[in-house]
Amino acid sequence: IGHVAYGTNEIGFAGTPAITGPALTARVGNAYDLVKGHSKIQKVVGSTIPPFTTSTDVWATTANQSGIVNGWDTGQHRFQLNSYVTSLAGGKINAAADLAAIAQDSVDPRLWAVNGTAKWMTDEGKHWGPNASGNAGGASKAVAVAIRAAWNSLTVT
Repeated sequence: IGHVAYGTNEIGFAGTPAITGPALTARVGNAYDLVKGHSKIQKVVGSTIPPFTTSTDVWATTANQSGIVNGWDTGQHRFQLNSYVTSLAGGKINAAADLAAIAQDSVDPRLWAVNGTAKWMTDEGKHWGPNASGNAGGASKAVAVAIRAAWNSLTVT
């Protein structure tokens, strides 16, 4: 099983021109094709992308997060890519690990989900991170479960 996980850097960050619409899905689709074309890979799993924010309270609340960072968009490119992945990329992948569904706030999906604990899902707003005590916290455990579930949904010979 091959696993392709695009990230925020691949769709535009810190002055990098954002890749949008058809160009974005074409680039990701090409990555899926490359992985699927490997002789030893029978199935491909894709992953969705979590939010990217800043925070004035180390991601303890959504009220203190801003969903627009360093020229990154308000989320539409991430939403486009995540929709493409969860629709199985036009048949290019066999399963999707919807990591964004775990990470994003249920009311405002541009923001990281919170539980009142600082650094519960992220410790810097862009990547999964340890919680305030330095443990993997809610994020890493939930990500592992989602990826394992996607892999376990597939049959390989």
